Amino acid sequence: MEETYGIEISMLDWMTMGVPLSAIMLIGTWVILTKFVFPVHFVASYETRNHLRSSLNELGPVSKDEKKVLVIFALAVLAWMTRSFLVNIEILSGLTDAGIAIIAAILLFMIPSSKDGDILKWEKSKDLPWGLLLLFGGGLSLAAQISSTGLGLWIGNSLLALQNVPDLILILAVATLIIFLTEITSNVTTTATFLPVFGGIAVAIGVLPVSLTIPVCLAASCAFMLPVATPPNAIVYGSNKFTIATMMRAGIFLNILGILVVTIFSYYVSPLIFTT
Repeated sequence: MEETYGIEISMLDWMTMGVPLSAIMLIGTWVILTKFVFPVHFVASYETRNHLRSSLNELGPVSKDEKKVLVIFALAVLAWMTRSFLVNIEILSGLTDAGIAIIAAILLFMIPSSKDGDILKWEKSKDLPWGLLLLFGGGLSLAAQISSTGLGLWIGNSLLALQNVPDLILILAVATLIIFLTEITSNVTTTATFLPVFGGIAVAIGVLPVSLTIPVCLAASCAFMLPVATPPNAIVYGSNKFTIATMMRAGIFLNILGILVVTIFSYYVSPLIFTT
């Protein structure tokens, strides 16, 4: 957004909208799942409570290394939230969100562990799913090409008829399309592909690019019907506790909730935060 449209979205701006949206989705999901889709009509037994208590005791107290990681993570989040102020300091003028993440990672490699060596060891970090970086990089490259070649703007100009559609209806349509499309495609690929497209449409019909790109970003993470929709879906389905049919039965209601929440936040809240 910053490179293409000159609109910088800080971590604090994103959290200002994302945290309340996530809280509403969490509460709504709990109500839908426990009150309607899978009604809960029992009280946890003594055995259940005892098992949970035993499992908690097995974890033991928070270790020194865990506290160190928590402090570094908290400082990184704080730096992300306050980066717009930190860059006013001369020595930090070139600080970026990526730079903050790299500094935090370097600290984990440097700070000694209370057991042996450093908190983060290469033997552990080399097993990270590095393929995800290629996935993200490929998606961002695709988005850059759609913008730089003018394809996104061309598509936008081809859909000038949409300027007669009320903004609320247009945002609702975007959220619905992205949520159900993400059920069968990678959310990274979907976002990278459609951000420049809907950004071009927004420019063509004379509205702020964030009006249509924000719902794309938010909706891409609100698909709940199929395991392939998002990585968390795949992890949950991998537990082998339920079938795809069960997941779809619950997911369709969560998708509808996501469409409504994303539409409302994109239409009413995002203009208050992203005004330029």
